Amino acid sequence: MQNNSKLVIFRNSNIKIPNIFECKKLGAGHDGTVYQSGNEALKILKYDIEKRRQQDLMTFTKACYFVDNLELKRIAAPTDTLLDEEGVYVGYVMPYFHDVTKPHKKDEIPEKTIADFTCGDLFKSIEELQQDIDELSVNRVRMEDLNRYSFIYANDFLRLCDTDKYSITKNNPKFYNDTQLRFIIAKFLLYQVQGNEKSPDQIKKYAEWCKKNINDVNFFDKLRKEIYELYDSTIGEYVDYKRKEINR
Repeated sequence: MQNNSKLVIFRNSNIKIPNIFECKKLGAGHDGTVYQSGNEALKILKYDIEKRRQQDLMTFTKACYFVDNLELKRIAAPTDTLLDEEGVYVGYVMPYFHDVTKPHKKDEIPEKTIADFTCGDLFKSIEELQQDIDELSVNRVRMEDLNRYSFIYANDFLRLCDTDKYSITKNNPKFYNDTQLRFIIAKFLLYQVQGNEKSPDQIKKYAEWCKKNINDVNFFDKLRKEIYELYDSTIGEYVDYKRKEINR
């Protein structure tokens, strides 16, 4: 049975949370549970040290490396580590991003839909994510385990979470990370363009369009030019335009 009280201590700032279980629970996954404390998200990890290491999860060594070396704008990486009252590593701290496209209480209407954001919001997100990618690459951090649950849509649009499986490499992984960023943005556009499409043939067509973008090293140059010209248009309007273009 889980203890109903757990003190956690921020290793660097020495901030103490008397009982983490009294904080708002944001969600839980196979490797831990995330709570909110003010403008920060606190992830309490499962598993022992060896299993975290074997599965390349957020070990203490990796978390400390991220804290000491990374300063990211749109990716929720560790900013501090969490210790229990005995000084044992139990989790880490990261920025809290409020997702405006999800209901946060029962029967609550989301504050915004993805379609309500503008191409300008997307443009700024891409610019800052590219800066984050450069920061990761210079510090030999390789992006891993990206999927549709890695997306958060904050007030200033697209942000990324879940860096647990990001890995520290021997060499600069810029080429790989650049490909991963194309994957992220191309997949985001695919989800919007595809919508609730049911036709297998149509879904295949959209998937091929997405794959082409991921493999195109000039994808961002083309996309930036396109969305800059539509800066004040909504994502919904842009998606309608892209859907028609793909289906010509």
